[in-house]
Amino acid sequence: MTYSKLMKSMLLTVAVLGLMSVASACEISGYKYEKVGEETVPVEGWTIYLHKLVNGEFVYLTETKTDVNGYYHFSEADKTLLPYPKSVYGTYRVYEESRPGWTQLYPTTGFYEIQLVKYPIEGRKVSDLNFINERENVCYKDETAWTDGPRYVKKGNWATYTPYAGQEKTVDIYAGKTIKVGTATFSAPDAEGNVTITIDLKNGASFADVKENLKIQGYTAVPPAKNPAPGKFTTYKGTLSGSSVTVTVPQFAYYGVHLDVKVPC
Repeated sequence: MTYSKLMKSMLLTVAVLGLMSVASACEISGYKYEKVGEETVPVEGWTIYLHKLVNGEFVYLTETKTDVNGYYHFSEADKTLLPYPKSVYGTYRVYEESRPGWTQLYPTTGFYEIQLVKYPIEGRKVSDLNFINERENVCYKDETAWTDGPRYVKKGNWATYTPYAGQEKTVDIYAGKTIKVGTATFSAPDAEGNVTITIDLKNGASFADVKENLKIQGYTAVPPAKNPAPGKFTTYKGTLSGSSVTVTVPQFAYYGVHLDVKVPC
């Protein structure tokens, strides 16, 4: 075998072993949700704690925070899960932080107790260790929200519109100018020239209890430099509840997406 072929073979072997290593790495994962009405919404920045049974006692190992989707994990693959005292295998407990004014609904035990085992390989990963809480006596305030993008006018009204170039894109939604309350995903256009817009409100935000709390105006050219009139939006108007919705509208080069939302005080 030539040197170049040997090197290619070695690199391929290393790559395969790397993939096998990642695939067989131990991992503990789940999500953090808040119950809002009849729905659950992801909670970002919530602390999750990991303990391990060592010599008959559960000892603290490490902690992490949930991401924007409420997701957390402890994994050998990225060294957020390390051998202790000599192995990653064993019995673990997963806890969440406790905050005043929040009631844990799930798990009913207050924590998860799981085992990671070497064989079968399926026993090296445990997922769906989800925590669900509900806030007590939640105070909400109503806010106007827009999908992120350039402002209609440079002074005064901070309303924004979103350029669309015919490709899937996700932008943030801001309420009260600076409060990030979720995301809007614009799909690629379908065969009929329609675009699907998916609204996902997060961190306790939801549609306000008012009529026509989602309004969309499409533009074929850059919108006029004047304050928009949401009451005159013609592309879409709807009265919605909860924290997520998907609507289909014709394709435009620009969209003004206006929401009336309620956010925790």
